[in-house]
Amino acid sequence: MHPSVFEGLHPRIREGLEKLGIVEPTPPQERVIPDVLDGDNVLLVSPTASGKTEAALLPVFDMYLRGHKEKGIGIIYITPLRALNRDIEKRMMFWADHLGITVEVRHGDTSQKQRGRQTRKPPQMLITTPETLQAILPSKGMRKHLSSVRWVIIDEIHDLAASKRGAQLTVGLERLDKAAKKTPQRIGLSATIGNPVTVAEFLGGVQPVNIVEVEVDKTYEYKVQFPQPTDTDFDLADELSTSPKAASRLNRIRSLVNEHNSTLIFVQGRGQAEALGFRLKQMGLGIEVHHGSLSREQRHITEDMFKAGELKGIVCTS
Repeated sequence: MHPSVFEGLHPRIREGLEKLGIVEPTPPQERVIPDVLDGDNVLLVSPTASGKTEAALLPVFDMYLRGHKEKGIGIIYITPLRALNRDIEKRMMFWADHLGITVEVRHGDTSQKQRGRQTRKPPQMLITTPETLQAILPSKGMRKHLSSVRWVIIDEIHDLAASKRGAQLTVGLERLDKAAKKTPQRIGLSATIGNPVTVAEFLGGVQPVNIVEVEVDKTYEYKVQFPQPTDTDFDLADELSTSPKAASRLNRIRSLVNEHNSTLIFVQGRGQAEALGFRLKQMGLGIEVHHGSLSREQRHITEDMFKAGELKGIVCTS
């Protein structure tokens, strides 16, 4: 049996993996960790929930612990969405505490007080968005802290490469190269895509990039259902003052939510989300509504409750 790629990582990282109960690397981690440790620019293409984030961060943390002594920001983690920033920050809190690395988020919602603190005392790892990276590069104070950046990880890079934000990120990465004392290593994380070469060129610019595509066996089941009204549905229709056909669909949604631990119910717009959410709450389901018109605080509360298992489902817009 070949030795696990985990065996070569820093002892403190191996201790952390043991605490988390992670014994074996996932296929993407097995393939990518050696390349990252070699200092190569890498594009990892793999399905969701296959361990891509750790495939990039574990070797970066290893190199940081073994050799990075400069003050300032050493690692930048770029995501396309603020909500993803928060999710990554929460996942990183274990490693931050365990390894003694400071991790902070900076985006459009970051308070002026927190921005000032980051300028005075920057974190060792910064989680941000393409727009915020561009915004902090001209700042004299932050530019000084960015001179020590050694690693840039770009999550969901396939989404950025296909949009106008991708052009903005390309400019930001080139400006970051100019600000850094040493050209940072770039690591891109992508879901399965049909054009990995194009995305790799976007990631590397003039620099070479290793493309690592990993297929992970995952089974999906798709069903199209059109429930017809039954006697129970006619009773529910009277109770909710709706049509029997609508009641039959509501009953089917209720059954699916009750049969599973967590369910996302997608609708076409905010109005539909509120209307369906109201009906399902009338039926006693533990669900909430999530869309862009809600306050940031309310969206965060709903997301946290869902992740904690306190909600059975969320009615949301796509």
